[in-house]
Amino acid sequence: MLAALPWRPVIWRGSTKGKLQARFAIARVRVADGAVWGNNRHLPGKEAWLVGEWRSSGERKY
Repeated sequence: MLAALPWRPVIWRGSTKGKLQARFAIARVRVADGAVWGNNRHLPGKEAWLVGEWRSSGERKY
């Protein structure tokens, strides 16, 4: 879902090894943890922010 969104570079502070930076993308989502419906499926629950971090090493965290 985040792949289609713009990943923006963010520098949040400097350190002894240089600037701490990564690219981030965010999206508003509905978590599928609502009431149980037919065939044991969950209805959409509350809204939440999905935050993705793409580090310079290529590692991605969500």
